[in-house]
Amino acid sequence: VMTNTTGAKCAICDGRVDQHDKPCNECGVLVHTSCAYTFESQFSSGTCSACRYTKASIGTEDYEEPKCHLCNQHGGFLVKSSAKPVSMKVWKKGSRRWNKSLFGGTKYCHAICAMWNEQSYIEHFENEPIAQCKEVIMSNGMSHITHQFRCVLCGMSNGIKADCSHPECRKSKEPWKYHISCARAAGFEINDDMKTCCFRHVDSSSVFRARLEDFLEVELCRLPDQTIRASAP
Repeated sequence: VMTNTTGAKCAICDGRVDQHDKPCNECGVLVHTSCAYTFESQFSSGTCSACRYTKASIGTEDYEEPKCHLCNQHGGFLVKSSAKPVSMKVWKKGSRRWNKSLFGGTKYCHAICAMWNEQSYIEHFENEPIAQCKEVIMSNGMSHITHQFRCVLCGMSNGIKADCSHPECRKSKEPWKYHISCARAAGFEINDDMKTCCFRHVDSSSVFRARLEDFLEVELCRLPDQTIRASAP
């Protein structure tokens, strides 16, 4: 668990935290007090929802370690997820198949993954935040509606991928699709209006990858015969 929060960022809004913002006592996830209270008033107890679930359920038959099913990553600020199949004809609640599917059991996803995907959203039920993901899960309950696409950043096809919101990217034959958590880690622009933009359609002056490419371009121009070819794989 982090004790020095200098320079740390909120796992929800990505803003800088200060000494008054405390991490979860179990996993160390750090969020603004105001952000945490917006999603989960019980976070004030010092433990996040995922850690409370783990402490209460670990060792039981149906226990699964909490992780975000929208990006398949562990850690971060997780909220419970909910989804209902269009028809219950082939489903039996309480069955092993039901519990292992994305419809049953206790599933989690990152608050940011639910907020920044256009077909999912956060709602409150009995003072607890629930990520409604019924529009992004296939009828088989085992995959997501973008399972046929790979994230351009991590290369994985699991989870749900968001599109670059720039009009030019959306009209192209190969629009960039990526996990929201991957986009944040890579430095993509994630706006307050829930829109994201890829490297090609945003000012990338502060993006690590873009800056590396700039350095490479300088070297290619300075010593074209002694550096790698730009067209090389």
